[in-house]
Amino acid sequence: MKGFFPREKEKTKKKEVKESDCTKCKLYRGCNSPKMKASGKGEKKILVIAEASGKTEDKRGEQLVGEAGQVFRNVLDTYGIDLDKDCWKTNAVSCRPPKNRTPSKKEIKCCNPRMEKVIKEKKPKLIILLGGVALDSFLINRFKGAAGGINKWRGFVIPDQTQESWVAPTFHPSFILRSRGIRTIEKLFQKDIKSALKKVEVPLPRYEYKVNILDEDGADNMLQQYLECPPDLLAFDYETTGLKPYKKGHEIICCGVCSDKKESYVFEFTPKLTKWWKQILKDRKIKKTAHNIKFEHQWSRNILGVEVRRWVIDSMVSSHILDNRKGIVGLKFQAYVNFGQGDYSSHLDKFLGSEEKGFNKIKDAPREELLHYCGMDSLLQFRLAEKHMEEL
Repeated sequence: MKGFFPREKEKTKKKEVKESDCTKCKLYRGCNSPKMKASGKGEKKILVIAEASGKTEDKRGEQLVGEAGQVFRNVLDTYGIDLDKDCWKTNAVSCRPPKNRTPSKKEIKCCNPRMEKVIKEKKPKLIILLGGVALDSFLINRFKGAAGGINKWRGFVIPDQTQESWVAPTFHPSFILRSRGIRTIEKLFQKDIKSALKKVEVPLPRYEYKVNILDEDGADNMLQQYLECPPDLLAFDYETTGLKPYKKGHEIICCGVCSDKKESYVFEFTPKLTKWWKQILKDRKIKKTAHNIKFEHQWSRNILGVEVRRWVIDSMVSSHILDNRKGIVGLKFQAYVNFGQGDYSSHLDKFLGSEEKGFNKIKDAPREELLHYCGMDSLLQFRLAEKHMEEL
């Protein structure tokens, strides 16, 4: 049996923050306060990241001092927070774009190292992301894939494990200004800020996971133990040669299983293990969960010839029940916003993400990396299912 702990935190510590590439961006040439430095005393260790300087900010050389900034200050005052005394302020893009236009993706990327340097130096307890530009910049090094806009992320207070900080995305106050009179938007903004500020004195939960890669003998013992002493809940996840199991030649490559919050097990199928696994799938005493159970159910039925018994919760469906916004039910998104788990799978996308004639390239993937990924999926599915069952 070989164990793996997520190495994301270790990698982050070793990673050097790159320098901003101002020569490619060139915004600094056309503003009054180029490369604006962070401001504020930060007595409560709150870091506010806005989008970019407006006309007033650029003139005065300080973030959030214009009309939109005053909207934000008023909300903070309601909860006893002084923006200049209790917070640090910075922007995702440190120079004012011409005519206050939205910064381009290139400008966000060029200035991202400057923002990362501020985060690294300040070590905030809470990071408030104001608007889509701040969100896009923050996620560059933490969440792979398209961000999808601030409406998808606002309202979550994320226990980011890599950053070791609570992270709260919400609207930019300039949007609140433009939406004056629309009470729903104003109330959502106030609610987001209130939820974020509640976390300032709450210790960040730390999640340490172990993925155990089992050989045939280890998996044989584990599966028999599940049959003899059924767990309260069993999450499982398959990695397969494609998305649809109906075509001849498809295989289930490995299976990750989890029945507690801290560790999971993963094994590759052999005839001996398949026999025990089929019994587990048919056992009505064992309550089962997965994220999108249709996938595991169809592969079990078509490849193993077994109808899975006693599904109790689908964490993808429960994600939608708890929050029906579009684009938020995927496991990677849910793992990040609920547990702060950053990217652990994008390096395998080229093997799993593309298909030719219905088959992917999973057999070319590095074996241990693939098994670790499968084990992480099952572990996060288990945690999510338990959390949702409590909430529901």
